Amino acid sequence: MIKIVFGNWTGLEFFDIPRQLIETEFLGTTEFAAVFVLVVAIIALLMTDARKEAIALVPLPIAVVLAEVVSGLLWVKVVIYILMGAWLGIVIMRLMQNDT
Repeated sequence: MIKIVFGNWTGLEFFDIPRQLIETEFLGTTEFAAVFVLVVAIIALLMTDARKEAIALVPLPIAVVLAEVVSGLLWVKVVIYILMGAWLGIVIMRLMQNDT
């Protein structure tokens, strides 16, 4: 059995990192609201058998969190949100095109 160790990292840090981000208010409530809306949209698409579109939307909540965690510059966040909006528009157009 191969054991890969990344320093003193355990699985508990995976749950501790979001808790610390919330406690320090590094991630605001707007970002969590955006992530919640996107996750609900993905679940709704999965429930309506639009699996391709739901899978295409999976990177969006991840991008919201990464935009807040990685970038400190406002213009970088704006560019990321513009790209996310364009991607969401493409997915919605594909969804509407498949319905007709």
